[in-house]
Amino acid sequence: MTSWSTSAGRHQQTVEAAASRIARHQCARALRSVSLGDESFTHTDFVLAAPLPIEWARTYASDLDAFDWGSLGARWITPYGMRVDVATPVRGARQGKASLVHHAADGRSHAYPVLAVGQAYFDPIEEVTVSRLSENLLVLDFGKPLPAGEQSEWREIYEYVDSKQPHFRLVAQQAKDGMSIGLRYDHVVAATGERGLLRHRGLHLPHHPSRQAAGVVLPR
Repeated sequence: MTSWSTSAGRHQQTVEAAASRIARHQCARALRSVSLGDESFTHTDFVLAAPLPIEWARTYASDLDAFDWGSLGARWITPYGMRVDVATPVRGARQGKASLVHHAADGRSHAYPVLAVGQAYFDPIEEVTVSRLSENLLVLDFGKPLPAGEQSEWREIYEYVDSKQPHFRLVAQQAKDGMSIGLRYDHVVAATGERGLLRHRGLHLPHHPSRQAAGVVLPR
């Protein structure tokens, strides 16, 4: 089972900013399909109303081979199934180099340098800053770089998982005004009996005076 908790105020500006970010990615995906011949489409199953809405939108990308064994079927991804692989790309600008490969909700993948703790990397094309907070935590801040300590418009936090394919899994999404979505991993893997429990090792969501909590539990 996976559970999501949404929290904090009712600021329409943040919701619109999140929608704008998704729309920008959808536009980029369409351009990519025309230029490279890749097939990609999105199907929205449902939207749960909340201060920060939960939109369960499945995207299929024909070149998303990292998700050949995805839980939703080969090469399908959602905004809550994103991850950052520690891998060596076989194509692209970082071909043959050890990288942090971010598989985004729009089905595109972006390779960045492997970062030491405390290091950060800014991608000027996607306008995203990748920061290594600790050995186990990786943060992606979307938008132009901001002064130290200032919250970005949209932040994604990933936690390291030491598995057959080492990767960072999504554990939180945060908006600038305090609204957030947190992901827990409580499920038991039937084949192995392994229990995956999310532990917030040094991860603290910022306090917001108007924070409200709501929750939903969905099958994986």
